[in-house]
Amino acid sequence: ERHWCGNVRRVESELFWKSAGVVMDPSQLAPVLAWRPPSTLAVDGAGESCSAGSASFVLHIFRENLFFVATTTSSLSAPALVLAFLHHVVDILHSYFGEVNEFAIKEHFVTVYELLDEMLDSGFPLTTDVLTLKELLPPPSVYNKVLESVTGESSMLKTPRPEFTSARHGLIPWRKTDVKYTSNAIYIDLVESIDVTVDVDGRVLHQLVRGQVLVNSALSGMPDIVLRLSRNVVLDDISLHPCVRYARYEREGVLSFVPPDGAFTLMDYICRATSHPHVLPVTVLARCSPEPGTTNSWRWNLSVSASALAELNEVRVLIPLPSDVDQASCSVSMGAFSFQPTRDCASWDVGTLKRGSSATLTGTMASPRESKPLPLRTPTIILHFKAPLYSMTELMVDELQILNERYQPFKGMKRTAVSGRCTFRSSNSL
Repeated sequence: ERHWCGNVRRVESELFWKSAGVVMDPSQLAPVLAWRPPSTLAVDGAGESCSAGSASFVLHIFRENLFFVATTTSSLSAPALVLAFLHHVVDILHSYFGEVNEFAIKEHFVTVYELLDEMLDSGFPLTTDVLTLKELLPPPSVYNKVLESVTGESSMLKTPRPEFTSARHGLIPWRKTDVKYTSNAIYIDLVESIDVTVDVDGRVLHQLVRGQVLVNSALSGMPDIVLRLSRNVVLDDISLHPCVRYARYEREGVLSFVPPDGAFTLMDYICRATSHPHVLPVTVLARCSPEPGTTNSWRWNLSVSASALAELNEVRVLIPLPSDVDQASCSVSMGAFSFQPTRDCASWDVGTLKRGSSATLTGTMASPRESKPLPLRTPTIILHFKAPLYSMTELMVDELQILNERYQPFKGMKRTAVSGRCTFRSSNSL
């Protein structure tokens, strides 16, 4: 937790945690929450207070099973800027620690705190380039950890910060001039996330694909890269890394760039299914019907099938239930089922589905007999999955050239599809 301006009270973040505790899926929580105090309330013991009716905003992202939250006042004019900054904070922490979780943040708390001080100035983004940050604040090392364990003091607070000079970076601020590797390699990952809504008859009502071109560069010297993607896919709302020569991309549709050292996002894009829908790698069929002779019990059948084109990993199904349901039991052909009455939902962890295979679930849900009959509600199924070596848009790398260097690097490329907001409507039969 870090405060800059001091004009937002802690109660705003507490209200966020209350809102996050009642949703069964973090994706269901709105990224921007507004809170308006009912009256003038004191901020602290000094007697400072916020004016009646002044609104505060809580913005958050959910990554690595953690919430990253930022609060601001009613002067908020660009919420996308705050959300993009939070994503960038997570990427910076990945670059520094190799992983982002609760343990890593606690272990490197001093480094995280100093990174936030460098990245923000009075609450405004200042330095966000990872190479510049590593020059100003070196990542933790084994030597620093040993020194800290012996002396009991953090070496980050005592080590003088090196001066950031342009001599080591030349005319390209995102790359050093003295980068050397014994084994040169570059990896291109195409990651696509799909948001889809499917009705009871299997018709796609809404579909949107968000994609990223991720690059991990381990190349010596100052390579110049030319990357050509297949041009049979219409991409919308493209966002390019500053290293990309935008004029050439507009003219030829080619990604030409000198890459930063390490991992970075080369391009973000959105692909809308305007001409033809994208082929989903999964099919979900759900049906809910009342138990014969009862008014407070319903039976439902659910099947999840992988297409013949993709293998699905980390398959998980969330089933929202009415709030008056207090019993839910089922049998599954594979995986594990759990009922969560406090969150009004049931979850089914399927696991891995091979190409063309399927998993089934049958069960009942019921309310107490003394309560009123269960209303006829057909829940909307929420699906999570990961499909390696699969692309919704069939986007692929056509050509990858390494110029200005004599070595022949290893080139690795792969595609991955993951679920975004995937919902399937269930049917009912009386």
